[in-house]
Amino acid sequence: MSSPSQGFNVFFDIIQLIQDEGIDLPFEPTLNFIGAGVTATDDPGNDRTNISIPGFVPHNLLDGLQNQDTVANIASQGSLIVGNALSQWTELVLGASGQFLKSNGSDAIWSSIVKADISDFAHNLLSASHGDTTPGTPVAGDLIKGGAGVWAKFAKGTALQQIRVNAGGTDLEYFTPTAFPTLYNQTIQDEGVSLTQRPTFNFIGAGVSAVDNPGSNRTDITISGGAGWELVGSLDIAVDTDTATVTISTPKRFLYVVACFEAVGGDINTQMRFNGDSSANYTYYRQQNAGAWATTTSDTEVEMDPGLVSHREMIIVEINDEPSHTKNFISREIHTESTSPATAPERQQVDGCYTVPGSRITSINFINSSGGSFEGGVSFIRVWGFD
Repeated sequence: MSSPSQGFNVFFDIIQLIQDEGIDLPFEPTLNFIGAGVTATDDPGNDRTNISIPGFVPHNLLDGLQNQDTVANIASQGSLIVGNALSQWTELVLGASGQFLKSNGSDAIWSSIVKADISDFAHNLLSASHGDTTPGTPVAGDLIKGGAGVWAKFAKGTALQQIRVNAGGTDLEYFTPTAFPTLYNQTIQDEGVSLTQRPTFNFIGAGVSAVDNPGSNRTDITISGGAGWELVGSLDIAVDTDTATVTISTPKRFLYVVACFEAVGGDINTQMRFNGDSSANYTYYRQQNAGAWATTTSDTEVEMDPGLVSHREMIIVEINDEPSHTKNFISREIHTESTSPATAPERQQVDGCYTVPGSRITSINFINSSGGSFEGGVSFIRVWGFD
């Protein structure tokens, strides 16, 4: 407070002493009131400054305000309070069922148990970790057998020894037989028909070899694959359908296709595609019933029969599926329109090309474009191939 006296501007300063917890603080010309809920308001009508310091206000434990070292969280069942990297208390919510609380080196976390959490997880089979075993280190050929309430190593025998039950019938033992038992011939069949038993096998055929291997005390029989035709695709049509697709299990350079279709519910008219390709990639010559050859180019499929078929037809297709080349094929179709021997069957031949050299043939598709269907139970497709 200041006041003039006797014509001189004389000021008297009344200095208030300020302490923090009883400790004097240096005098400063200005007091700045700060803190949560503290306000300083000018009150000119009363020639004063009003300082409002609120009393205690109830608050949550983790309110992030009154408790300044907390992160605002609302308690939930099973949660814990943990310290975070910012030196604040925060909530760790309950983990999933079956998880346990562990440290990852920097935080407390909920986690499922993994084998790395168990210090004695890795151990030997025959070790103190299994109370019903006798500790032992295996070598090649050893076995494990039961004993008097424990499992123990059963060391391998010597060359040509065999295992048997001992004379008392109480345990296993290795023994050296004085004579080997009589060997009986294996029953050999050809396509399910048993052959007469003989003491000698003679392996013959293209690519088949039998070589003595005395070092391993055996005879090595080699049967090479790919020496002839093999079945690479088979489809038995179970129910009436207009689409029949046979998958090629292994692409081959040469394919031989036999397809037999019975018409049901009306006529059938059969088309063929490769790999489901309906683009204009087919070009071919076609001859019907020994008539004139007709040329078809840039077609989306191949016409396999000369017209509508009301009974059964058979289609044979020979295909050269050379890698990185266009696919040349020759097909022959025959079908009957009458059961009378006085009526000759109708036929068609197609010489064509599938002009997509970059892909192998992995499926063959037959599509009926007429009002009938391929009859289920009697229609089928077979594909053979070789390289």
